[in-house]
Amino acid sequence: MISTLLNRLSSKKYLLIAIIITLIVVIIKALKQHPIYSLENIGDESFYYPESVYLEKYGLYKSLSQGTSVLFSIIIVLFSKIFSTSLLIAGRIYSVIAFLISSVLLYKILAKYTRLSLAAIAFTLVYFATMCRGWLWLELADLSSMPFVYGSLYLLLQNKGYKNIVISSLLLFLGFAIKPTCLIMLPAFIAGLFMLQYRSEGIGKAAMNAIVYGSVFVFFFGLYHIPGYQTYGKLMLESKNHTYNGDKRVENKTSWVERNVYLQKYNVNNKPNNWHITWAEVDSFKALHPEINLNQSITQYVKENPTAHLKKILKELFLFLPYEIQSGFFFYKWNIINHWIKNDMVIKFIGLLLIAGFYFKEREVLKNNIILVLLGTAYFLCLSIYSLIDIQSNWLLWCFPFLALPIISLLTKHINIALLVLLQLLFIVVM
Repeated sequence: MISTLLNRLSSKKYLLIAIIITLIVVIIKALKQHPIYSLENIGDESFYYPESVYLEKYGLYKSLSQGTSVLFSIIIVLFSKIFSTSLLIAGRIYSVIAFLISSVLLYKILAKYTRLSLAAIAFTLVYFATMCRGWLWLELADLSSMPFVYGSLYLLLQNKGYKNIVISSLLLFLGFAIKPTCLIMLPAFIAGLFMLQYRSEGIGKAAMNAIVYGSVFVFFFGLYHIPGYQTYGKLMLESKNHTYNGDKRVENKTSWVERNVYLQKYNVNNKPNNWHITWAEVDSFKALHPEINLNQSITQYVKENPTAHLKKILKELFLFLPYEIQSGFFFYKWNIINHWIKNDMVIKFIGLLLIAGFYFKEREVLKNNIILVLLGTAYFLCLSIYSLIDIQSNWLLWCFPFLALPIISLLTKHINIALLVLLQLLFIVVM
């Protein structure tokens, strides 16, 4: 009887209902965790909110000259007028809308450009919702940029000529105008486009399309930074190292770059991560050691610390990434290993072995979806090389579903999809 019921619930109609229910549960669960009317700024909300205030007060050109997530500020101001609410609440509302749009686009990508079963597609969407749960109802750029990223990817995968390439590149640029780490996606998207074109049109056409894609992005990138360059004489990329006194930009005494270099190279108090480092601690270190330059570019840092940086990259690739991928599945919550073993590195290594097993078992899935896997992997590697500190999981939200495909494929082959969704819903509720 139970088997019959589960089989009935595995039909297309009920899977669609299950996906909708999961999205609703995730949104409600996130709302309980992040009350929309709370005046507390969580994480970078305290950074994005003043930027939207600055845009509203001083206009688009002055906001553009600051070079800081201007499109996000525009969206926040627009939504505050549409919903007749504060800028902070408007940004939180948009995060949910962006999440829903991204879910639809992800479905379109999976349904049209993969050979996954309906059950695997449904469970991928449920997994994606699970991974996004911690970032809903927050005025943050991670989810806010994702509709543009997935829209860009959807058009790129269509592989239909220059018009799609131009629009795809423009959408990725708009994602950049919200979340600057989209700039690091550019090499991955160009590589994906080149591989698609190489397979169907040959190396000459592939190279031309890749050049067009990159040129469009660079063109809009240049236009975007004209106001900042005219005002400050340099490219004004996103920076959290300033406040405002009226319309005037006031640089902080200590920058995030200095804080990150301090953590990686010195960290005299042996703090476990960046969130335990205080500004006062870095200021004190600078005062005691004026001969030490913490304000290093990524190139300078890597040149002086190649071995340490390589170790960080390998640690992120083989320990952080597998652990984060599997953290969105129901079995993560009840993993008995976490209760037996207290060493975080050992648990992450076991996670690596687990993911490696899934990947080996479902290597045909990797082969059939090589473009999507390549995009996620290339972006992660570029991000890992660029980042001085440990990568945050929210920076990888858009590519987690593609990197999790082998796990999803194996689970949906051997466990009824209705049961999988029920277990995942239980996981979401009890987290």
